Amino acid sequence: MNKLRKFIFEFEVQKNHSVLFSNLILIILSINILSLIPDIFTIFSKNGIISPRINALFVDKRLLTVTDLTDLIEQLGLSYNNAFTMIILIYIISIFLSLLNYFRVLFSVIIIMIHTILVNSTYLFSYGADFMIGFLLYCNFFFSLASVESKYSMSVCSFTLRLMQVQLCIIYFFGGFGKYIGNDWYNGNAMWMAFNHYMNEDLLNFLAGKIPKVLYTILSIGIMFLELLYPALIYIKKTRKITMILILFMHIGIGLMIGLYTFAIAMIVFNMIAFYPDKLASIFNFQKKININRIWHWKSTM
Repeated sequence: MNKLRKFIFEFEVQKNHSVLFSNLILIILSINILSLIPDIFTIFSKNGIISPRINALFVDKRLLTVTDLTDLIEQLGLSYNNAFTMIILIYIISIFLSLLNYFRVLFSVIIIMIHTILVNSTYLFSYGADFMIGFLLYCNFFFSLASVESKYSMSVCSFTLRLMQVQLCIIYFFGGFGKYIGNDWYNGNAMWMAFNHYMNEDLLNFLAGKIPKVLYTILSIGIMFLELLYPALIYIKKTRKITMILILFMHIGIGLMIGLYTFAIAMIVFNMIAFYPDKLASIFNFQKKININRIWHWKSTM
């Protein structure tokens, strides 16, 4: 029992990394929502592509949606468009103020609530990235708690990192297991279909005749066993680094080849925070030192 407690609450990580990890999650969220701004009314509003009435058929009636909130706000005399805009503005402002470390814990809760409501409102549009970001927002809440100076800060940070590790192991294992009990991942058809359904048309036309069939099979089987064995490989010191490198390359490939950029970035940051927190922090600290040196050099030449 004591070993389990130490494993969960005494993960060795440098102090003050919680704010950095929280900010990285919030930056991913910012990229996600800002990329949706041009089409935000088309996706979420009553006049969107899919009517809220159709979406409501797939969502538990006990779950809040954007329409539930706008109906309440409209009772105050505001138009629907203004009510909807207010919700999105609160969401964006909460992210911005959290990044400025202003009432970070409070705004992390508001962000979780609005993000969940937005996902509930787009059941037919939502995919892995939305749910992955949703989980990261709960981690952001814990990192926000850990950023508050107290004797429990390090324990909360350690718990959050272990929680992320366990979640990744569950995600990859069952993702790999689902591929293992299927058929298309043994002959390469799954990889071929992913490329042909989602890859940029110009890139697909360029690569179509240059990728040998055997490569599809190698990639499919390799990804299947990488995910299936991830929980074991990532905790063995001798295989951890190569496992992480392969996972990162897999997600880079997903982003570049299939176009799921938000999902790819979220999973890369997710993995690095969970298993290489100090390494990730050192990269950003090194960049900060470079920028400070550049500013100092510029001032000294003035």
